Amino acid sequence: MKCRSRFALPAAAFALCALAGCCGMSAASDSVASKPIGGAASHFPGEDPRVPGFAEKHFADRPFKVMFVGAHPDDADFQAGALALKVSRSGGKAVFVSCCNGDKGHQWMSPKELAARRYKETQASAKVLGVEKYYVLGYPDCEIEPTLELRARLTRLIRQEAPNLLITHRISDYHADHRAVGMAVRDATYLLGVPLYCPDAPVPEMLPFVMYGGDSFKEPAPFRADLAVADDDVLDVLLEAWACHESQKFEWLPPQKGLLYDQVPKDHDGRIALLRGKMMPGRLISNTRRHRKELDLAWGGCGPKYAEVFELCEYARKPVPKEIAYLRSLGFKWIGYEP
Repeated sequence: MKCRSRFALPAAAFALCALAGCCGMSAASDSVASKPIGGAASHFPGEDPRVPGFAEKHFADRPFKVMFVGAHPDDADFQAGALALKVSRSGGKAVFVSCCNGDKGHQWMSPKELAARRYKETQASAKVLGVEKYYVLGYPDCEIEPTLELRARLTRLIRQEAPNLLITHRISDYHADHRAVGMAVRDATYLLGVPLYCPDAPVPEMLPFVMYGGDSFKEPAPFRADLAVADDDVLDVLLEAWACHESQKFEWLPPQKGLLYDQVPKDHDGRIALLRGKMMPGRLISNTRRHRKELDLAWGGCGPKYAEVFELCEYARKPVPKEIAYLRSLGFKWIGYEP
C-alpha cells in the first residue's frame, strides 16, 4: 500500500501564482507559462516546474548538479566534499557557495588579508574536488543575518545555477553565521518557483530538492540521516582539498585540538598526516559515531569509518525516484524515509 508522503504539500500550495515566461514560445500560445512578466522574458519556457512529475520527466535533460550554500569558505568542503567529488567524477556538476568571506577566523592576520587568502584557498580546493564554481559572496564573518537582501541574492544565485540538489545548514547550529545562512536558504526554497519574486532572475526549468548537512545538535530536534556518502574511498583526495584551507586547518583550528602552532608540521606530507590523525573535520567523526548502526546496516554490516550525512528538508520539493536511483548509482545510501 502506498503511504502518503510526510513531505506532501497541499494541492493549493502549487496553485498560488500563475507562472509566466516566453523564451521559445509562440506569441499566439494561450499557455500561462508562455506569457512574459512585465513585458520581459523573465521565466522558464514551457512547463511549470512545480507540477508533480516534472522533475521525473526532465531528469535526464542535463547533468545532475549539486549546490552547497554555506556560511564560510570551508563549510562545503568539510560537509559535502565527497558528495561533490563523486558527482563531478560521474559527469555531473558541483557548485559551492560561501556567503561570508572568512575574515575573522584567525589569531593574527588582518581581516582584509585573511579574506583574500581564504578566497584563494577556496579556489585551490575547488580544483582538487572538481567543483565547477566556488562563489564567495563577501559578507563579513560574524555579521551576516537572514535579511531580505540575502534571501533575494541567494534566490537569484540558486536560480542561475539551477541545481537538482541544494544543500545548506540546519538552523539549529552553534554558529550564528550557519543559522543565518540556513534560514535564508530555507526561506528562499519556495520562492524559487515564484516568478514575481526577483523577476529579473528567470525561474529555472528545474527546482531543487533541499537537504541539510550533518550536525550533532539535538535542539529543537536531533539530526536525521536520510542520505549517507562514504568518505573512506576518496579520503586521500579529501585530505588534499582540506589541506588547501591552510589558514584554518594549520593555524586557526589546531589550538582547539590541543596543539600549539609550532607543533604543526611545515611540510606537506606532515600536514596531511596531521589531518588524517588529529584534524579530521569534527562533523565527519560525529556523523559516524551517531549513525553507526544505520551506516553498518546500509553497507551490509560494516559501514565506512567516515561518512557525510544529509537530512531531507520538508520545505522544498521531494526528490523523485530517478534522482534517488542516480545517487544510489554513485554508491550513496538512501537510509531514511523514501518519499
